[in-house]
Amino acid sequence: MEFTAGQHRSLSQIKTIIFDVDHVINHYGSEYAREFSAATAVSFTELYHQKAERFDIDELTDLAIGSYRKTGRTTAEFAKRFNINEMKLYVHHHDALCEQGGYIDRQFEYGEIRHDPQLAMCLSILKGMGYRLLAVSNGTKGYVEKTLSAGCHDVGHLFDGLYGMDSFDNPFMLDKRHGAFWAEILDQCGLLPRFADAKGEGIPHDFWDNSILFIDDSHANHRAPRLIFNMQTVLKTDSARRQMPSWAHMQTHDLCDFLTSLINLKNSIPSAPNLRLVG
Repeated sequence: MEFTAGQHRSLSQIKTIIFDVDHVINHYGSEYAREFSAATAVSFTELYHQKAERFDIDELTDLAIGSYRKTGRTTAEFAKRFNINEMKLYVHHHDALCEQGGYIDRQFEYGEIRHDPQLAMCLSILKGMGYRLLAVSNGTKGYVEKTLSAGCHDVGHLFDGLYGMDSFDNPFMLDKRHGAFWAEILDQCGLLPRFADAKGEGIPHDFWDNSILFIDDSHANHRAPRLIFNMQTVLKTDSARRQMPSWAHMQTHDLCDFLTSLINLKNSIPSAPNLRLVG
């Protein structure tokens, strides 16, 4: 991947890279997504038996599917319709999918999740070069840990932090589309700015100084990182021919090609010359 002169200057200042998990690292098909809806229905019957007893499992699964299409969460319509704790249901069905020998394990065992064989090497090189690597998801923290663990993508040990929607007290189910979500995550990993003189006035436009890079496959998820926190952003597309309108600064269809270019860019920057006293 070739960078423009402006991208070269900006990317050379990066210190932290934040990766979305789904469809950036963990690529899956429609059956995977449907299984989350089915798991939500099962979790609802287990957690709220009395509320669920007049529905069959197919009705509840259809409710979860419709909820995901409408809100991006299989659980949202359950919370609205049945007045339940949505995060409790959200964590429960994610945990069920992440159980040893459960659905996610089987997806990797049967080869339904495709790996990028170069990913671990790229991440290892970046970490060795001093980059801080973080992974974040609109799933749960347990889901991030599971999908990146040994037996799955086997790269979790290369990250300095793994975060999900339950990584903080999150009663309003805030996700990567929301600035408040990012404020909580950045606070947890020590990157939230401390600027007493600017309290109440927002974050200074140049505060980050291009030090954080965020990679995600969703247009909507780039708005808050770019416009509120002034991160550099990369949209991961599914095809070289697919150029999407986006808040992202740049786009790539090949994650490892982008990371390799970033590695080569960093290695090509000349070090400062040694100084010597004269006279």
